[in-house]
Formats: sequence, C-alpha cells, structure tokens
Amino acid sequence: MNAMRNFKNIAIGLIWAFVFFVLRNLSFQYDDIIVVLDSLALGFLVSKLPKRLWQWMVIVALALPLSDIPTILFNSSLPLLIAYFTFQKKQRWTIYLLYLLIPISMLGVWVYRSEAHSLTVKDASPNDLQLYPFQNGHKEAYQFSSDTTYFLTYWHLGCSACIRQDRSLRIFAYRHKEEAIKVLSVYLGDTTNRRFQPTLELYHQDFPNFYDQNQMVQKNFQQNIGPALLLIKDGEPRKLWRGFAVDSWKEYFMQFYWDQYLGD
Repeated sequence: MNAMRNFKNIAIGLIWAFVFFVLRNLSFQYDDIIVVLDSLALGFLVSKLPKRLWQWMVIVALALPLSDIPTILFNSSLPLLIAYFTFQKKQRWTIYLLYLLIPISMLGVWVYRSEAHSLTVKDASPNDLQLYPFQNGHKEAYQFSSDTTYFLTYWHLGCSACIRQDRSLRIFAYRHKEEAIKVLSVYLGDTTNRRFQPTLELYHQDFPNFYDQNQMVQKNFQQNIGPALLLIKDGEPRKLWRGFAVDSWKEYFMQFYWDQYLGD
C-alpha cells in the first residue's frame, strides 16, 4: 500500500515537473527580462504545490539546461529559487537582499555573452580594409586615421539585430561626440539587388555607409551575416564582436560596455 502511494506521489511529481518545465521554456524565445519575470512567477507557483517532494522535483527539472548555462543559472534558476524561498521563509524581508543578485547576474550574463561571441583581432591592419562609399564618383578608399577610434558596424539585408546595434551605437556616438570617435556602417553582402537600396535608405542612415571591396571580415572571420562590430584603435583592428543580444535592456547597457575599450 505504501509502495503504491509512493509511486503515485512520484508519478504526480513527474507530471508537475513536466508542466513547469514546459512553462519555463516557453519564455526563452523572449528577452532576458521576460525570462527573469517568468522565473519569479514560477518560483511562487512552485511554493504553492502541497507536497515538498513535488516542489523539489519541479525545481530539479527547471535546473535542466535547454539553453546556455548562464541563462539557466542566472536568468532562470536564481530568480525561481529566490521567489520560492521568499514565500517559504517566515521573515521574508531577510531574503529580499537576494533580489539584488538578479540585476547583477544579468549584467554578468550580458558581459559573458559579449566576450564569448567576440574575437581578438591579430595580424591585421586598416590597410586590409578597402572601404568605398556607395555614392558614385568616389574612387578612393576610406583613409583611417591613427588618432581616431573607429567602430565599424556590419549589417546585411533583413537583419533586425543590426538595426538594434546601430541604435545603441547612435547613443554611444552621441555621448562621445566631443571625442575622436567615428562609427562607420559597412554592408555585408555580395549583391546590391532591388531590395538593397530601400533597406539602406530606411534603416541605415545614421552613419556613413560603405562596402569593403576586400571583404576582410567575410574572408578572415567567416562573418557573412550581421550584426558584427569591429573596433579599430591606435591604427590597428583590435576586436570583433559577433551578434547582438535581443534583449531591449541590453541596448542601453552595451554603450557603457563599449566604453571600457576606449580607455584600454
């Protein structure tokens, strides 16, 4: 009889674990902020389950990785556990300080992702780039200055993340408008068909637009799609960032992240 009861409890716990597992992973397609809020809500719901065995079975299931590890640990499991223990503790205010870990961990995840999706550029020079503006009549390549820091923002057709990256760079450039910093827009593509000009005019007029005749980024780093961001400082290419996170809050964070490379 007890064995049947234990089996029934475990079976029900597994069902609850599966349900919560599905609920959590529905939010991973959205911004990190949504994942955090969803995890907080799930933490409170888990604490409402009537049996402790079911609660811990669900918590273990929600710790299983279906995404990258930092997202699981910091954006999902940490908020869930904080919300869960907030409801469990009688003196709930004592655990409120742990909520400070959530924004701190999110910043850490953003930095980790930015560094993990970047490359240190070696054995390259601005001469490897042959940037030509799209306007007719310009036959000379763009000349880089060693006393200016450049951010080359790469984009391709139909790239919404490229537009978001440019939006952050626009704010970044405005904040440093008194400094020797220039942002150049570089097209990633091998065609300028009828879709090209409308995209250029609608979404990429914040910075001067060029194409690289040498296709250095495409050939040297196999970067055929955007967004990508190349830093050129002291006359040398320094770092290439690949991709741009979809979280809207990161648009505001990134400009301060790029600040550190101005002082290096």
